[in-house]
Amino acid sequence: MRRFIDEESGMTMALAMMMILLIAVMGAGLLTFASRDLDSVLETNQGQQAQEAADAGLAAAKRQLSITDALPSHYETADTSDNSPWYDNAPDNESGNSGQTLTFNGNEVLVGIRYLDVSTTEDEARDPDNAPEVLPTYFKVVNGVTQVDTCDDADGNGIDDDTNDSELEFDPDACNYEHGRNYFRVTARGGSGDAMRVVQAIYQTENFGSVPLSYYASRNVDFNGNATTMENQSIFAAGNIINVRATNITGIDHSYGDWANLPGNAGPNAFNATQRTDYQGAPVIAAGLGTPGTITYDPNSSNTAQKNPSTAQVASNSQVYGYRDYDRDTDTELTPPLAVALRRPEFAVNDWGDRANQPSTKMTYPFAPPNPAEDAQAMAILKEKAQVQGLYFRPAPGTNFNIDTPPYPAVSNVQNTVMFVEFAGGSDDNPVYGAKGHAEYRAQSSSADNVVKGTIVVMNGDLKINNSADDFQGAMIVRDGINDGAADNTSINCADSGPVMDYCASGQVDVQGWVNVQSDIKLAGTVDGFLPDEMATGISSLVKVSQYSWRECYTTNCN
Repeated sequence: MRRFIDEESGMTMALAMMMILLIAVMGAGLLTFASRDLDSVLETNQGQQAQEAADAGLAAAKRQLSITDALPSHYETADTSDNSPWYDNAPDNESGNSGQTLTFNGNEVLVGIRYLDVSTTEDEARDPDNAPEVLPTYFKVVNGVTQVDTCDDADGNGIDDDTNDSELEFDPDACNYEHGRNYFRVTARGGSGDAMRVVQAIYQTENFGSVPLSYYASRNVDFNGNATTMENQSIFAAGNIINVRATNITGIDHSYGDWANLPGNAGPNAFNATQRTDYQGAPVIAAGLGTPGTITYDPNSSNTAQKNPSTAQVASNSQVYGYRDYDRDTDTELTPPLAVALRRPEFAVNDWGDRANQPSTKMTYPFAPPNPAEDAQAMAILKEKAQVQGLYFRPAPGTNFNIDTPPYPAVSNVQNTVMFVEFAGGSDDNPVYGAKGHAEYRAQSSSADNVVKGTIVVMNGDLKINNSADDFQGAMIVRDGINDGAADNTSINCADSGPVMDYCASGQVDVQGWVNVQSDIKLAGTVDGFLPDEMATGISSLVKVSQYSWRECYTTNCN
């Protein structure tokens, strides 16, 4: 018996082998779990990186629309011959395999942009290839008869094909949303390892309210020329409008109509509720003048009807005080005076708030009130556009700068070309202002029409038009870099001797578009200007971009 009890040799080895086997089995299981966890973490990380890449693609597309190019005709499907490399040419309702290929944190991002055609019905507004907003119903006047106007856009460029420049008829851009809105669909596909994420967003572009679609001066406008003629746009000032002659303003206000309704009676103007009407109560859509200051007329003018409010006003008439023009003293200075009940509204700065609270005895600007924050944003975007195009210049304060060709491009584009001249020290990102500079427009074009096009911004300086330059089509903007309101009582001059900013046009150069000045405008000589149809609702270089909608696609074609 004792022999059997003592005979235990080999048991330890067996137990050790069993423990090793057990630990191995458990370790393999743990290793499997750990491997799966690591794979899961890797997959999650790759998915997150792919999502970040796709979101970065949306941000890049927004910058493309904000800074580089927001022209609908460069992202449309009807005529792709002039489309941007960012254009998404995938089949309808599907995400693009075209567009730009970008890199984000070492991962590939595919981004495509497509212009969304206007929607004329609710069904079209629900179609992914159409704008998500129904177009207003527009009306036009043909041979004196009002007709419904439809959006005819065969080339898909976002502009109505049948607009015209007639002074006798009214033919709006029936493809236009309020404030020049356009809609673009962006599809971004980001990848990381085996993971892929696809997102789509609709971006909306619309006009900056700080740059009205008309001539506007934050101080005074001086018509100091017998032959100066402004056509198809109204002129506004925050100060006074002086030396007006009967023939200075002609045509129809293509941008603001009767100032209380969108052109074509498509709906109410968002900022002014009181319309201009003639002595019979009919809407007046002729271009005119508006200021909360005073309008004074050239005493040498021979037009005795200039201040006669009973004069019948039609679009073909030359400038007549009755029913085109409004100031703070509208009708009150007439001799003999009109009865109070017969007087037209006075022009005033909005102090009533909401449009619904506007008194019928008051009229105000048909565009957004000054907003320093939005204006600063608009100027920052224009500055960056110019920097990207190599057209940003920072001459020293108090110096002179000629806007010649070059540096202004000999072939330019009204929708996208931007030059920014900033009279400042410091750096591009941190300018330091001093004495105002003096810029002179002298550019010339090699295009067939001999017209220079685009947007010119002068910061902390005057802008004067030289008679040797070619005509200009686009927007001219003058801003006071310091904006301290100094010397507000300084008279308008074109000699560059005053301390405040001036815009002076005194030669024979036509500006086809609008001028927006944070100070004075002086128009003299035989200066002419008119508003082309393609600018009546804005230009793509002067738009802000915002996200309208966003979604993640759970299939690679987003259908």
